Amino acid sequence: MTAPTPGLAGRLARELGAPERAVAAAIALFDEGRTLAFVARYRKEQIRGLDEEGLRRLALGLERERRLDERRAGILAKLEERGADPAVLAAVAAAGSLAELEEIWAPWKSSRKTKADLARAAGLDRLAEALVDPRRRGDADELTREFAPTGSDHDEALAGAIEILIDRLRKDTTLRPPLLEILRRGRLTAKRKRGFDGQDRRFDELMDQAFPLDRLPGHRLLALQRGEEAGALSLTIDFDLRAATQAVARGLAPVALLRAHPELRAAVERALDKHLAPSIERELLAERRGLAEREAAEVFARNLRALLLAAPAGPRPVLALDPGFRAGCKIAALDRVGEVVETTIIHPTEPRRDEEGSTRRLVELIRRHRIELLALGNGQGSRETMAFLRARLLPALAEAGLDRPEIVLVSEAGASVWSASAEAAAELPDLDLSLRGAVSIGRRLQDPLAELVKIEPRSLGVGQYQHDVDPKLLEASLDRELECAVAAVGVDLRTASSALLARVPGLGPRLATTIVERRAAQGPPRSREELRTIKGLGPVAFENCAGFLRIKGEEALDRSGIHPESYPLVDAIAALRGLDRSSLLGRRIELDDAERADLAAFGAETVADVLRELAEPGRDPRAEFRNVRFREDVTTIGDLEPGMHLEGVVTNATDFGLFCDLGVDKDGLLHHSRLRGRPAPGPGAILRLVVLEVDQDRGRIALDLENRP
Repeated sequence: MTAPTPGLAGRLARELGAPERAVAAAIALFDEGRTLAFVARYRKEQIRGLDEEGLRRLALGLERERRLDERRAGILAKLEERGADPAVLAAVAAAGSLAELEEIWAPWKSSRKTKADLARAAGLDRLAEALVDPRRRGDADELTREFAPTGSDHDEALAGAIEILIDRLRKDTTLRPPLLEILRRGRLTAKRKRGFDGQDRRFDELMDQAFPLDRLPGHRLLALQRGEEAGALSLTIDFDLRAATQAVARGLAPVALLRAHPELRAAVERALDKHLAPSIERELLAERRGLAEREAAEVFARNLRALLLAAPAGPRPVLALDPGFRAGCKIAALDRVGEVVETTIIHPTEPRRDEEGSTRRLVELIRRHRIELLALGNGQGSRETMAFLRARLLPALAEAGLDRPEIVLVSEAGASVWSASAEAAAELPDLDLSLRGAVSIGRRLQDPLAELVKIEPRSLGVGQYQHDVDPKLLEASLDRELECAVAAVGVDLRTASSALLARVPGLGPRLATTIVERRAAQGPPRSREELRTIKGLGPVAFENCAGFLRIKGEEALDRSGIHPESYPLVDAIAALRGLDRSSLLGRRIELDDAERADLAAFGAETVADVLRELAEPGRDPRAEFRNVRFREDVTTIGDLEPGMHLEGVVTNATDFGLFCDLGVDKDGLLHHSRLRGRPAPGPGAILRLVVLEVDQDRGRIALDLENRP
């Protein structure tokens, strides 16, 4: 293994509360090209003390620390060129964030001559020193006459010396820690920005509010800063001005001298007001924003994982409906494996409202293709289409003697974006763009993971202020989440799309395309070992991906989640029981102490994982599919009343609460305080809820959990 940067593992271990040995091992594995999913699943002995969530946080921290170290090295080199004193270099070496680094560097980075530079060039350093030397007697005028260069203008000389002192304070890194603490205890105040026309009402509740900075939730900070960027809010930090002034004054001269020289007091106040306070304020807000962005990225990642690992309806024929008004409702009938067997467009709602013709067409499709589920997109027109299905289609099916398919409301977020992509055109070349969205909706119901990996995660409508987050941070976080979700389920190499294969740990788009092209020309690989013959798939890529690919061939273990490197362990277990390896699949094996001792060299965690996989080879970890049952008498927000009990499904989870679809035109909010310490479920979770309050004017619904014995 390669050794991580000295001190890096220790810093991250303290941040994570994890063993330094485990952190160092994980960093080394990442540096060697092992993916997070591979390390979490197959290197448990080496990272004992870190689970998958800990590895995610470690990966984010590692990226942050390495960006910090890279920037630190660049700033140190420039400061040394410009003759910065050792205290400044030491402050840069000790800086714990990019924001702190940038603010220490800020006074030095401009190559333009400042007023202080010009004053030094004019020989006013001696006067500046004299003004703050307690041994010197006399007022500023007397000191100026004594120490200013011969022939200089008196007032200009004094002003220049003051500029030198202000510059000294500006660059004094010892002032930053006490000022940081003073401002950190301050309050972030949001006021209506001068000139704001008031038309954007999103930020009304934030205006003329003050929030303790040290307790400000990340989502609230992002909302405030979004208001500032929109031109609605003006943000300032209100802090203890007297304490801050005293802290700066101590860095310039003794108190008695400051009292005697109003020019020095003015220098302190100017340095604080124009330079130090704004710099510390920027650093604090950048520091808080960094934390808020990491929280938002984690929230998005958790939501994405819940969406990807949502319970699949499985191989059941589906009729997918992408609702609309003027353009009609797009229909796609899918067989058990998601292949398109028929498409059409109906007009059951306004403006054409052809309910009779639409009903007849749907009954024909359901009969012909033995449809078991109706997947209804939740976009524009979905409530009206749902009402039509309940009022006209279901009775017509009963009259025709057909079983009533279950109606499932499916999120269509991102479907239109995908429909217009080159990937969609290549996958469904014979379908009009408008009909591809219906196909996506239907396939999401059958297998959410296989379909959602094709969609840009930002388009999926979950998360918390994700559009305000550093794109690189968010992309890295989501890429890992997609990879881990795919790894958790495993991928059938015979049928997986290129988009799904690209998310298998160790593969990526290029290798995925190579595998799909080879599969089309030669058929799928017949074993995991045969993967080694694929061009571009080297030893590290093979190690990363092999355990997550399911191959139904001669080797029975290739259908399981057991990594090929553990096949010798399976053989050892088989030998202990006098069996062959394939006959162990599906068996629940309990080892005695002597057998565990014989297998100790393989590692206790690895042995336990292999035994679990042998008992349930290739088990899908996703829950069993269940559909939310909306009340049929509740279709709009106006139908809701306080005290009403009903079922809802989580559509988005944030740090402040859960947004829940109740079958009406607005999502309700279950505030996090209402969870009463219970873990927050992710998107797709079905909850029993109680309506607390309905505000029709503002489109807001407050919810609580139903208390069940």
